[in-house]
This record gives sequence, structure tokens and C-alpha cells, in this order.
Amino acid sequence: MNTKEYLMQYRILSGTVKRLSERIEQIEASLTKSIQLDGLPHGTGTSDPTQSTAIKLADIRTKLNSAMMEAELTRQTIASEIEEISNPLYKELLYSRYILSLTWEEVTDRVSEGRTNRYDSKHVMSYMHGEALKTFEKTRNASLSTNFKNKTA
Repeated sequence: MNTKEYLMQYRILSGTVKRLSERIEQIEASLTKSIQLDGLPHGTGTSDPTQSTAIKLADIRTKLNSAMMEAELTRQTIASEIEEISNPLYKELLYSRYILSLTWEEVTDRVSEGRTNRYDSKHVMSYMHGEALKTFEKTRNASLSTNFKNKTA
């Protein structure tokens, strides 16, 4: 997995969490519609389709909880690794893009804060981003190497 793919893991997991949450909302809405009572007596109560839907809902909630925990752990890990970068500009760029999921224009605004002239967003998106990725990879590899040496010593 290359550096960019590694950093994208949190955004991908966040998308999974969002989709599962939306599915839960849809299922709950359909359950609410199917359970509405008209005031007349009914048979045994819950129908097989309603029960089946409730089981699916419970299964998706379990998947959602698992995905949320995995996304949060991934976010914490990647954010901590980004914090290890010594260049504050690259640190802000990577954090804004991969943890906050900002657009390139928003990332450019953040890395341009405090400057007289705003960076060009194409420059931020291409050259600066490429350099930030290289710096992240070097920093991460050095950290992993140090951790490995410490564990084997």
C-alpha cells in the first residue's frame, strides 16, 4: 500500500460509517411505516417481514459499531503519525486533507493562513502535496524502524 492509500484509509472507513448510518435510518423509517396501527385489532402482532427487517437492523447496527471503532482507531493512528512530521506546513496540509477531509480549496486556505499571499491551490494540490507525502513516508518509515529496533533489542 502506498503512502496516499495508507492516509486514505480513514476517509474510506468514514464513508462506510456514513453509508451504514444511512441504511439504519432507511430501515427504521420503513419499520415505523409498517408498524403504524390503525386502531383495529390485529392477529399475533409482529409479522415475519417486520421481524426479518428488525434482525437486519440489528446486524447493521453491529457492523456500524465495529466500523465506527475501526475508523476512530485508524484516525487516531494516522493523526498521531502526521503529528510526527517536523514541517508544520506539510503537517497542516496532510491533517486537513486526510483527517478533516477538506477540499483542496479549503486545504489551501488553511495552509495559507498568516501569509500575505495565498498559495495557489494547484501548487498545494500537486507539488506541496507530493512533498508532504514524501516527508510523511520518510518520517513514518523512520518511526517504524526505530520501533522495530527497540522491540528487538
